Amino acid sequence: MRKTAGNACTLAVSILLSCLATAGASEQVKVVPEGGLAKDWIVQPGHALAAPGYPATFADRGDDVCVAIGYRVQPDGTTSDYVMLGGWNSSRREKEPANGYWDAYSQAGAAAVSQWRFAPKPGSDMAAVDTVAVMTFRGESSTRTTDELRGKCAVPDLVARMHVTRRYENGRLEFWKSTNMRGNYQARASVREATQAAGAWAASQR
Repeated sequence: MRKTAGNACTLAVSILLSCLATAGASEQVKVVPEGGLAKDWIVQPGHALAAPGYPATFADRGDDVCVAIGYRVQPDGTTSDYVMLGGWNSSRREKEPANGYWDAYSQAGAAAVSQWRFAPKPGSDMAAVDTVAVMTFRGESSTRTTDELRGKCAVPDLVARMHVTRRYENGRLEFWKSTNMRGNYQARASVREATQAAGAWAASQR
């Protein structure tokens, strides 16, 4: 059966892996899957994992949306280096459903992650680590469960995807590098990049 990942906004790893051969040396940071932080980190006491709000600009559309936000946990427990690793929406359109669409959902997801704070477990390695958070946005009339929606944005090979994104894009898909959000930095991902990524992913799923 043909898959219909036409509205995924993600990078086609098979196309981009060749870029790694010519990429310059970069900081080697451990990558762990979503939930993998629990081995060495806990949520900092007094903090909670903030959830994103539905972008008001697109609330009337009622789409179900998920975005996979890559991020880095710094040794002090703050988060930074947010990148969009993938996305899906229920409008079943391969391209940007509306101007600024992916930026809005990605910014909402990254803004939530920017509030997260972690603390290392006793005796654990306090080095920086990269991971991913899948953020979901359900329309008012949604019949999908959160788990079903999260599955649309699963990142099967997170290590490859993270490395390709960080090296090949050289920061162009980063939403904010600052952990304090000073200056209200806007998302860097352009509509063109989102469209190209969605098309490449859709082609790879046929």
